[in-house]
Order: sequence, then C-alpha cells, then structure tokens
Amino acid sequence: MKRAALLLPLLAIAGSCADAPRTEPSQNHDDLALAERIYAGSWTWGLAETVDSGIDKAVAGIRERGGEGKLIEETERIGRIMHAAFTLARLHREVLRMLAGRVAEQPELARRAGEWLERPEAARIREIERASVAHPFTEEDLRKFLVNADMEEDSITGRLTVLHDIHEREQALEQTMHYAIALTETILHIVQTGPSPLQHPHRLAAEQHRQLRDTIEPLIFAGRVYFHRTLQDDDLAAYREFLESEPGRWYATSLSEALEAALETVAAEVREARN
Repeated sequence: MKRAALLLPLLAIAGSCADAPRTEPSQNHDDLALAERIYAGSWTWGLAETVDSGIDKAVAGIRERGGEGKLIEETERIGRIMHAAFTLARLHREVLRMLAGRVAEQPELARRAGEWLERPEAARIREIERASVAHPFTEEDLRKFLVNADMEEDSITGRLTVLHDIHEREQALEQTMHYAIALTETILHIVQTGPSPLQHPHRLAAEQHRQLRDTIEPLIFAGRVYFHRTLQDDDLAAYREFLESEPGRWYATSLSEALEAALETVAAEVREARN
C-alpha cells in the first residue's frame, strides 16, 4: 500500500521553530493576502504537506546508500536535527514571503492569476489537489481505474495529453527536484560536520538525484491521472488554458521560484548553524 505522499519519497519542507513570519519592508498585507490565496491548494502547497514523511525517507536514503557503522547509529540524531530545522509551518511562511515579493513586482499578473483561481473550475481542481495529499491510494487502485475507465481510446489519449501538459506547465518535476536537492544536501552537510563524514558525499548526492529524477516523474504523473479522474474534461482544459496564459505562466513560475528560494533560505541557516 502506498499513500499519496509516498509518490514524492525524498521531499521535505524547509522550516524552523520561529513563531512569527518575516516580512520585507516593501511587503504589505494586501500582497501577503493575495500570495496566500495563490499558494493555498496549489501543487507547491501539496508538496509542503509531505514534510514529515519526506524527512524520514530522505534520512533513510542517505543511510542506505552511504551508511556504515557510526553513520547508521547517528540516524536518529540527524533526524532530530532535520525535524527541528525543517518544519512545515516555517516553509509555508517562507514561500508566502517570497511569493508576496513576486506579487509586489508584477501586481497586475498576480491579480489576474488570483481572479482566475476564484473561478468554480479552479476551486474544483484545488479540492482535488488537497484530496491527493490527504487520502491514501494504492497502485492497484490506479490499475483498476485505467483498466475499467469507461472511455473511448481517443478520449483517454486526449485526457492524458491534457494532464501531461498541465504536469509540464506546473513545473511539478522541477519543484520536486528543488525539494530533493535541498533536503539531501542539507543532510549531507550535517553528516560531513559530524563525527562520521563520508568519503564521497558529492558522488552519493549525484547518484541519489539521478535516481530520483529517473523514477519520480512517472510516479507523479500516475498520481495526477488517478486523483484527477473525477474532474470533467472541460475543467482540465480550462486549467491548461490558464497555465498557457501570461498570468498562468507567472503563477507557475512564481510558485516554483518561491519554493526554491524558501528552501535555500532555511537550508543556508542550517548550514551556517552547523559550521
């Protein structure tokens, strides 16, 4: 059995124990409010919700590939450091802070993206995104759906094409890799500054990233096919059209870049604290 979150096996979200979100002097409450509306229920938001299992799996991956002796014994210590430093609440705040900056830079595109996201079809799509994180499913569920789908072959092909276009335009793989790289490199920094450094940490990281990229994209897409099965073709077509528009491109790029910047901000804090 696999949970939806396990489609993203090395993901984790950067965070800290700080109680109050940081804001830039130029940011205002309107920018932050619009950023929150854009972020809530997005693909990026869905990644953030996988934080706890992502940390555990990333630590286990490092141990399995490079761990012998003392490093295996240190797994619990490394896990505690990661869970203390990388929290869901902190990542949400950092993504919102970065995204609010993008809103301030291009307010008209942000406004138009926010308006589209208020439409009924957008609400239905975001409900599916939330459900994909909250509810478990199995590979058998997916197989049965594909085998028993009451659709003509041409219709199935067309639907898969639309879903693939959405997958590409949302930059799902790129965002997943941002997570994986930030998480893995931060864990390796903790390992290398501890009592049991690895001999070839960069080689291990490269192997892990390559394997993830080769395996994760079809898994992400399979999950998208399964969870979007209840949406009408018109909803999916409307979402693809939005993502192809100027505000839609701004939306996808801004979320991806906000995520990457947020992860790097917190990862840098962890590295500095360990030096």
